[in-house]
Amino acid sequence: MFQTEIREAFDRWESAANIDFHEVTDAAANQIRLGLSHIDGPNNIVGQEQSSYFAGSEIASDITFDMDEGWHLVNGQLVSNGGVSFYDVALHEIGHSLGLDHYNVSPAIMNAVVNPAVTDLTQSDIDGVRALYGVLPGIAVSTAGQLADGRLDFLQYNASGHLTGSALTQQSFWQVVGNVDFASNGNPAVITQSNGQIDLLNFSAGQLSSSLLMTGSYWNVKGAGLFSGSANAEFVTQSSNGQIDFLGFSSAGKLTTSALTSEAFWNVVGVADVNGDGHADVVTQSSSGAIDLLYFDNFKFVASALLPGNYDPILDVADMKNGSATFLTESASGIVTELVFDGSHVTSTHLLDATGLALVHAAGAASHFFA
Repeated sequence: MFQTEIREAFDRWESAANIDFHEVTDAAANQIRLGLSHIDGPNNIVGQEQSSYFAGSEIASDITFDMDEGWHLVNGQLVSNGGVSFYDVALHEIGHSLGLDHYNVSPAIMNAVVNPAVTDLTQSDIDGVRALYGVLPGIAVSTAGQLADGRLDFLQYNASGHLTGSALTQQSFWQVVGNVDFASNGNPAVITQSNGQIDLLNFSAGQLSSSLLMTGSYWNVKGAGLFSGSANAEFVTQSSNGQIDFLGFSSAGKLTTSALTSEAFWNVVGVADVNGDGHADVVTQSSSGAIDLLYFDNFKFVASALLPGNYDPILDVADMKNGSATFLTESASGIVTELVFDGSHVTSTHLLDATGLALVHAAGAASHFFA
């Protein structure tokens, strides 16, 4: 568990800036070494970092965790007898090894004294490490926002997060709830829903080219993807109590299959092949911002993977077809961030140009999706 939480802490810093850590066998020449030792007894110093310098530049760092703190597992997480999170301590000490000093202006991981309320990197921590190492470029994405009057604005971003194109429709549509390559023909369609009815829309150059209305009325659609090997993608719907129902439709829009889960899950925020195995996965998020990835085998729930940390609400998830997925999140202040996921953890975060989404957000966007 020590190794697991240390790896998660390195992953978290790696996700915040242009850093690429590699775990290696212990050796005196390593740049960062970690271990347990007696420091000062329990309930005082829980961890410390010591840097080595040459010609004014840091060349190595030793991180020591106090082995007298009585580290033990509580709900799967390492804590000291005094209730201090080992993961938080690891984040703090790794921050020092990266060149960050103590910061006490506001609550942060890099505060000199452990703050139990801070369980993840704060904006000051992220700003500090990015000032030293820069921001890892994101992935070029296409997305869309929906205005209060139902019109759609298709937006294109480059890998630096800058808006490169926009196309606003003249028509208004039902609420956008996702997108899917329904027929697996390389043409993503927009999923809309109203009063339980589902309408699948195809666009060309930002203009509506076709529409397929599904028969029946259903729970709220959360996304769609290939779960069973069927020719057409299945829709993921969710009830108010958290149950998921997988719906299959024919090319004519007629319901062909329904697979209801017996378990209840967190709020489904997107569907994508997040682990690159060729099958769709379901992304869920708790009210506190935690992300849990759900893996299904022919509609049967088989495993989940909880990501460390908490995140802003996810607008949608996209499978980038290159071994990675992208999560699009939005803060309470309207800041939109791209999270790049490599199948096991978030590897980078990247702010999208807020100017490109101002028109949509100012009007109260209903949702966003990747095209």
